[in-house]
Amino acid sequence: MQGLTLIETLIYVALFTLMMSTLIPAAAAIQQTATQNNTRAFVVYEGMFLIETLSQAVMDESISAYQLVDSRLLRDGIPISSTQTRMEEFTATHAFDDPPFWTIRFVLNSGGIREEFSQQEYEL
Repeated sequence: MQGLTLIETLIYVALFTLMMSTLIPAAAAIQQTATQNNTRAFVVYEGMFLIETLSQAVMDESISAYQLVDSRLLRDGIPISSTQTRMEEFTATHAFDDPPFWTIRFVLNSGGIREEFSQQEYEL
C-alpha cells in the first residue's frame, strides 16, 4: 500500500503543529534574553568608559568642563556619551576630608536596562 491515509496525515500535522507551537515561543524568549544581555553589556561598557573618563577629569582638574544636557554627558559642549544610553542623576561632589576626595555618581538607562555607577577618587 502506498501513500498516507487521512488519519496519518492529520496525526503528522498535529505533531508538527505541537512542535512549532513550542519551539517558536522558546526561540522568541531566547532572542529577547540575548537582546537584553547585549543591552546590559553595552550599558556596563559605556558606564566603565564614562567612569574612567570622569576619573581622569578629576585628576586633571577639568571636571568642571563636564555637564549633563538632555540626558547626554557633554565636555565643553561636545557629547562624550553614546546616543543609545540616557544618563540620569549625574553628580560629581568634592569632599574636603583628610584625605580629600571626589565622588562621581551617575545612572545609565537604555532599553529598560538601568545601571548605577559610582567611584571615589582621592586627591594626592
